[in-house]
Parts: sequence; C-alpha cells; structure tokens
Amino acid sequence: MGYRLIAVDGSNLALVNTPSLQAHFGGQSNQNSSFVQAKTFYHYDVLNDLVTHACIAPYRTSELTLASHWIEELPVDSIAIYDRYYSTFKMFALHSWQESERKFVIRAKDSLEFVKRFLKTGKVSQVIELAPTQASISGLRQSGFATDSSTRIRIRLVRVELQSTTEVIATNLWQEEGFENDMFGDLYFRRWGVETNISKLKNTMQMESFSGLTVESVEQDFYATVMMSNLHSILIRDAQVQLDRDTSTKKVPPKGQREQILRKIKGKPDSHLFQKQGKGNPQGAHGLFPQGHIAHPKREDRSQGSLRPRIKSASTGPTQTTNRHDKILNLMTLPYRVEWRKDIFSGRWGHQPWQWVTSHG
Repeated sequence: MGYRLIAVDGSNLALVNTPSLQAHFGGQSNQNSSFVQAKTFYHYDVLNDLVTHACIAPYRTSELTLASHWIEELPVDSIAIYDRYYSTFKMFALHSWQESERKFVIRAKDSLEFVKRFLKTGKVSQVIELAPTQASISGLRQSGFATDSSTRIRIRLVRVELQSTTEVIATNLWQEEGFENDMFGDLYFRRWGVETNISKLKNTMQMESFSGLTVESVEQDFYATVMMSNLHSILIRDAQVQLDRDTSTKKVPPKGQREQILRKIKGKPDSHLFQKQGKGNPQGAHGLFPQGHIAHPKREDRSQGSLRPRIKSASTGPTQTTNRHDKILNLMTLPYRVEWRKDIFSGRWGHQPWQWVTSHG
C-alpha cells in the first residue's frame, strides 16, 4: 500500500478594507487603522504538488477548527502532516476515531507534560496513553464523539534529533507496521512543501490581487487561483515525464520557462483547458513547452520480475466531497501520482524499505 503525503496548514489573506468585506471576514484593528483579512486553509499533496482541499473563512476562524472539521476529507490512503500548533488530544482522537482511521504525523509542543516526561526517559520511541483535558472533552462532544475523563487514546512518540534542537513527533504510525524511528525526521520535513506552496499562491500567483470588492469576488478569485496553481503543477509534471526519459536534457524546466507557462495559463486558460486533441489531452498544453519536451504518460507492459515500485492510479482514491469548490479542485488530478510506499522486496533497501516513488507509469 502506498500513501499520499498531505501537509496541512493555514494562512492569512490581506483584503481591501470595504464595509462588505469587513462585515463578512473581519480582521484586526488598532488605535490608528483597521485591516481586513481572511483565513485560508489547505490540504497539500507534497509529492504531487497539488492542493487537494482549500477553503476561505472569516479571519477569526481558528485553524484548529478548520483542521478538525476537514479531517474526514483526507484520503484514507494518506498521511496528514501538521506542525506543533495542531498537537492536541482532539486532533489525535479525530484522526483515530474516523470510520476509516486517518494516519497523522504531528510535531508535539515542547511544553506538553507528556512530551517532557518522554524526553526525560531518553527513549527514541514510546507508545503512551493520553487522557483528555476538559476542553478536549467539550470539543469532542461538539464534534459528536461521546467522551469523558475515562477516555484514553493510544499514540506513539518519536524523538527526532536535529543539529540545534530535539523534536518530538506524535503519530499513529506503528513500528510493527514497518514505520521505523529513523524515517520520521525526513517525513516531517516534507511538511515544508505546504509553506512553499502558500508562498507561491501569494507571491507568484498574486492571490491577494482581487478582481472585485465583493465577498463573492474574493471567494471566486481564491478558488480560481488555487485551480490555476494546480493546472500549472500538472503541466510541469507532465513535461517532467518526458524529461526523465531523456537524459540529454535538464531534469527540471528552467525557472523562466515555468513563469512563462504560468503567464500563458493565467492569460488564456480556456485555450489550454477546453480545446482537445485526441482523448483527454488539452490541445493548448503542448504549445507551452519547447518541441519534444512534453509527452502524456501511458501504462507500459512490465515484466513480473521488475523491482520498480508501482504508481497507483489517481482514480482509485476517495473522491467524495461535500464542498462545491473541492469538486472543481478534484478535476485537476493526474493520470498517475507519486506516493510513499513500501515495496514488497523490502530487502532491496535494507533498513530503509520506505521510498518516495518518483518514477512515472
């Protein structure tokens, strides 16, 4: 089984200070001025460079509220990665108590008592039971889970030693399932991809440059920008398939070319999305790249003896959504995907059987 790595995070979005936007989204103020802002929230597939879920909400909406609300939208075959802001009993429980358990990797806060006790033991890994706080009991009851002071959840703590600090990871990835201690440092580091993508949305995609001053315009531009960013990622990945097969070319399209592609997509997206050449191939996409630098992937016959890890079809994953904007985002999917998987020939990699598979169908 392979896993999608979904980094989760939120960010603030600066809006124009108008009465209608102030009334809907809110913001901050001081003695001299006021600022209108919105809260944005993302599930980001770090291996495929795609936003799988996004939403925009009033500024005072807690990121923890958004995170807990959207846990059920995480694919069943995913590992959700969070920073330490999300290390709460409620978050641990909501992942574990879903009808189909969701796997998580969360950096635990150093100030938590169970983290302090764990660090004092000197152990690299330990499975513990946690009791809820009164706030957790109240929050879980609001989410529909019967909880009291006798409720317990089981999590695993893993020590990750860095050059200047020690991090503690809380997770429900168990060692008996093949998740060794030494893989969590690299796994948690992958979370940084969502930070990079938020920067791309704000700076490269200019998300805060809105086309209108109404609530509807802001929401429309937000989801359109996310969709355009996904389209950009898909076209770059599509070209990479051919580049990977051609050792005489550079492995990654030059930065200037990436920006040129982005300008063309934003300028006339309809010419690349809705004109077709053959079954399922956008006609305009090929014109965005130099001749010979793009090819649509196809499944090739493989011998049974091949040790190359497989790519799971993106169409096999869960597609249920309750948000109309998510249905738009789900259109921007690859005919293949990169996933984190354990090959059945695990001895090939010795003590590191888990690999980030980057080969293409």
